[in-house]
Amino acid sequence: MGGQGLRRDRFAFGSHLQTPLVIGLTSSLPLLVAACSLALVGRCGPPAHAQSEAPDAPVITGFEDDTGIRGDGITRDSLPALFGTAGANLTTRLHKGNSVLGVTTSDEEGSWRLALQHPLADGEHSLTATAADDEGNVSDRSEPLVLTIDTAAPRRPVIVRFDDDTGLLNDNTTNDTTLTITGIAEAHSEIEVSGTDGSLGSSTTDGTGAWSFVTPELEDGYHRIVATATDAAGNTSGVSDALVAIVDTQRRRSP
Repeated sequence: MGGQGLRRDRFAFGSHLQTPLVIGLTSSLPLLVAACSLALVGRCGPPAHAQSEAPDAPVITGFEDDTGIRGDGITRDSLPALFGTAGANLTTRLHKGNSVLGVTTSDEEGSWRLALQHPLADGEHSLTATAADDEGNVSDRSEPLVLTIDTAAPRRPVIVRFDDDTGLLNDNTTNDTTLTITGIAEAHSEIEVSGTDGSLGSSTTDGTGAWSFVTPELEDGYHRIVATATDAAGNTSGVSDALVAIVDTQRRRSP
């Protein structure tokens, strides 16, 4: 009888202990779930400031100075300034391979211009640009601009002969007042032909460097004819050796 009462008391005591624990756990469960939910949101939910999309790739539209033949992508300027378009107020970088050649910022209309500070070596260069916004999003690279730097002057042209050399061959005397001058120079260069009184006109060499030029009508007398060559980049050679032509339309021939 006493043992049974003791067991009942222990059971009653245990039941009193278990009930508050179960009730407390049950009542705090929503708080635990809410706390876990907040923790999961912090880990898995969207960040407070979602990253925006990268800007569109900029465009390189041209360069200055385009010396020589404009639009051929060849220049003698080893410090060209490149320009183009991008989004408004973007940091624009000019690249050659993995190297950054310079940094500028596009204006409110998206225009940008960047003058190089370090000269490019003679040869072909493929240049691209990227644009970055204030959040650090970087665009893809632009289409490349292929630029050839040529600072070397061509060799002096050579005047080979003139036609027609009438009378005695190779005496440089002729009664022809319009002479055809022929020579050789750098391929695809422009030849400036000058006489005693200044420029007579110009010609262009072919792919082998050959050129010819017909002079305007020359007066009787002594003519010293020279030539210079200018390549596609605008570099001009030294002056050729002179060709001497004596025009004589008044000489009487023996019967």
